[in-house]
Amino acid sequence: MLSKQAAKDALLQHVNKHFFYSSTPAKEMTVTSIVPLSAWHYTLESFTEQRSTRETLCNDGLDRSLNGAPPHPWDVHCTPSTEFMSHQKVLEIPNTSVKKSCNNCNGRGYKICRACDGMNICCHCHGAGLAWEYHGTNTRRVACRTCYATGHVQICLGCKTRNGQITCSTCTGKGSLQYYTELVVKYTNHVSEYVLEKNGIPKDKIKGVRGQVVFQQNLPCVEPISQHSEQQIIVNSMRMVNDHRQAWPGEKIIKQRQVLRSVPVSEVAYTWYDCNQRFWVFGNEREVHAPDYPYQHLWGCNVS
Repeated sequence: MLSKQAAKDALLQHVNKHFFYSSTPAKEMTVTSIVPLSAWHYTLESFTEQRSTRETLCNDGLDRSLNGAPPHPWDVHCTPSTEFMSHQKVLEIPNTSVKKSCNNCNGRGYKICRACDGMNICCHCHGAGLAWEYHGTNTRRVACRTCYATGHVQICLGCKTRNGQITCSTCTGKGSLQYYTELVVKYTNHVSEYVLEKNGIPKDKIKGVRGQVVFQQNLPCVEPISQHSEQQIIVNSMRMVNDHRQAWPGEKIIKQRQVLRSVPVSEVAYTWYDCNQRFWVFGNEREVHAPDYPYQHLWGCNVS
């Protein structure tokens, strides 16, 4: 049980964390009673697996010769790296390799040069064999010196080829691309929590402190808690377990874990001059909840 001096020490430590709080009441108060209580923190975790597929371009140069029919996505062996921690894995499904025509070059393996139009047309005279020559304000058409008036060149100045064909950068001239099916395995840890606390302590604070684990279960499928002194624990455990069983129809529950913790709470009554108030010390860390602490202000700045 929490002693009176330990309760005052916990309150004084709490006050020192607040710049505008005066420590005088914490030092001078008289503790009149301490009532031991408990808060309850129930946690239910469902670790699920979801599988999907996607087509992926092969760019590693590996041989993916087919050796039979591809397995069903749920028949591919895959295990989580860590249970009750969300993460994702990507695997290749065997025997799913397929070749498809390259969309960039329409399966030809090359693209036509825009400068010479694939016919090595002179890009200076555009195949006319004649080019404009300028002398001041006078212009005249003369034989093209680039193609010697032929309208064609042996090597295009734009694509640097003799046939005006530029090797496709997507398929590297093959005209086709190889794809395979990837399996995306997504592991998700769904967590639901319930806090039973009857003294006004914020629930998030109860969740954040240590206590004593009174019940823990780790199974492929847990059953709700059926026996407890607090009926609300039984009711909410049943509600949460049933919700988890129906919440994610596209996911497979691999394992479930439920934990019930008892968090120690001490209700401390005190007097200070004509002030009669209470505060609560909770958790193994002895955190304090004191909403009615006197002198929550200094220099006329009320921060209560």
